Amino acid sequence: MIAVIKLRFMKLRDDIKLIGLMTAMTLIMIAVFSSIDYTNEIIRIGFVDEDQTEVTELLYERLSSKEGYEIIVYDLNDAELAVKDNDVTGAYYIREGFTEDLSSGSVQIEKLLITENMSNMQMDTLLQSAIGEVRNESLILNMLASIVPSDGVKTYAKDAFEEHKRYKLPIMVESKTITEETRYSSVKHSVVGFSLFFAMFTIVFGISDILMDKEYHTWDRLLMSPISKFSVLGGNLVMTFALGFIQVSSMFLVSKYLFKVDWAGNIIYLLIIIAAFVFCVTALGMFLSNFVSTMGQLSAISPVIITGTAMLGGCFWPLEIVTARPLLLLANITPQKWAISSIEQVMIHGAGFDQIAFSVIVLVGMGILYMSLGSYLLEKKSA
Repeated sequence: MIAVIKLRFMKLRDDIKLIGLMTAMTLIMIAVFSSIDYTNEIIRIGFVDEDQTEVTELLYERLSSKEGYEIIVYDLNDAELAVKDNDVTGAYYIREGFTEDLSSGSVQIEKLLITENMSNMQMDTLLQSAIGEVRNESLILNMLASIVPSDGVKTYAKDAFEEHKRYKLPIMVESKTITEETRYSSVKHSVVGFSLFFAMFTIVFGISDILMDKEYHTWDRLLMSPISKFSVLGGNLVMTFALGFIQVSSMFLVSKYLFKVDWAGNIIYLLIIIAAFVFCVTALGMFLSNFVSTMGQLSAISPVIITGTAMLGGCFWPLEIVTARPLLLLANITPQKWAISSIEQVMIHGAGFDQIAFSVIVLVGMGILYMSLGSYLLEKKSA
């Protein structure tokens, strides 16, 4: 095995360009994405109310109470101009009869916009939540209108609704922010996500040395040599693992000084997570190498798999903003999801090993599965 490791080390000069490119791309993408500050962005939304009822006034109040949003009242013509001039992200258009439709359970609201984007999709979630709250309050309002004098309906309805919420949530939890480090940081998430994302390219293409040996028929000669198959395969895996481990670990060190990221947590726990992730991806690379015959084929399928799993696993954005349940379920089968969540728990929130142990076990388990399948397929092809 030592001889194979030395051979792969000597061939590093052929891979140094790829490693340098992936490192540079990591730094560039971290710089670009971390410069976008989502926390202070105010989303401006237009509001056109042709129904002019107490229910629509309540809906406006509920929308206006949402943090990070500014709701601006327009008539229809002004709203269309505001959307065209990009003064607002979009506008809600509430026609006459909205209150009656809400009572029947069938509501239709038009949305004025130029193009669909992330802010507009957030608008839909915001509106659905507000309508649900308004519908509950309006039901209470209508029920009390029959037994409470008209001048006291609003007061009683408000008290009843607050009592209703206390009944549903009898336990009150008071939160306190101890340090600013517990808040979401786009810089830290970018460092974690892009470090893992681009390291996967280095790891997967690093294990492709086996593929090149097969393509040039060197693999057959290695198997016929006195060196055991375990030594040949182990030497490749160890060298690829070492390269990936160094690349990912160095990104956290570089970010500390280049992007002034103040990491918390135990560095040993971080290294354990990185080692588990790199092992999993190394095994994945060996598994994938059984389904292609040339480097060209590997170059074609690897970006698709790596980028797809990175998007699902939260390398580009935090999974907390994803609301689609199928996507969240699929994220559980990606190694990126388990690595990112555990790294952020340790390096941002200062979690202990007991809180990340399950993620480490999952990553190692995935690696063992890929390694077993890859070895089996390799053995079957070599037979």
